[in-house]
Amino acid sequence: MAKIEELTELLTEEISVFEKSVAELKKQQELFSNRKVEIDTSSFEIKLNKSMSTLERLNFHHINEVKTLNDTIKSFFTIPKWVFIGNFTLIGLLIVSLFFNIYLDKKMEETEKVAFQDGIDFFKDHLRKFFEEDPASLKSYQAWDKNFKK
Repeated sequence: MAKIEELTELLTEEISVFEKSVAELKKQQELFSNRKVEIDTSSFEIKLNKSMSTLERLNFHHINEVKTLNDTIKSFFTIPKWVFIGNFTLIGLLIVSLFFNIYLDKKMEETEKVAFQDGIDFFKDHLRKFFEEDPASLKSYQAWDKNFKK
């Protein structure tokens, strides 16, 4: 029985220690449940703000570099206004000249036809006058023409 009493005493002692631990745990739980947990993000925010300002400076620098590069490229390919005006004037003159030459060519063909017809009419009149003045030549020509047509 002494052993049972010892065991009982040990068990009661263990139970009382356990109860004290449970009570302490409840106190700690109440302390933690009443507390609000706040995370200190100030150092992170400082680092983030530094990074953002650095990125903004770099972005501003890159934008300026791109603008400078664009201006440089535009200056290489800038064509003065007088070149455009000169080219358009030259093209206009070439087109006017082309149409004028076509017009003159058509007019020249008509002029040649009229001149050719005038030449034929002049030759016929000249030949007719010749044969009227020299009837012997007309007879000789008619004989020759007869032989020629055969």
